[in-house]
Amino acid sequence: MGGIAALARSVQITLTRGDKTVDVDAAEGSRIFQVALDQGLEIPAACGGNKVCGGCHCYVEPFIEPKDKEGEADVLEDLWEDDQIKSNSRLGCQITVTADMAGTKFEFPLEE
Repeated sequence: MGGIAALARSVQITLTRGDKTVDVDAAEGSRIFQVALDQGLEIPAACGGNKVCGGCHCYVEPFIEPKDKEGEADVLEDLWEDDQIKSNSRLGCQITVTADMAGTKFEFPLEE
């Protein structure tokens, strides 16, 4: 295409943390963790999105299967209480926005 980069398409998703909910047009290829930060949601992720601290833990509806299921599960189990981990728990830093995520909801739980 003559050196012209294709523009990233956007995907409509919903982000929630506490009493704040925002509908977002997220760029394909972006990470959910960064999209949430860009929208002003306070996500306490000390590792900066490197799958270490678990601060970007979120519930995903409908669920999106992780590529590294055991790795994410290990981080979640190490850092969150059992009653906070659900069958749709994911790390937002490990979720890349794709076109098939249109309408997906991501809820970042508050720490107890």
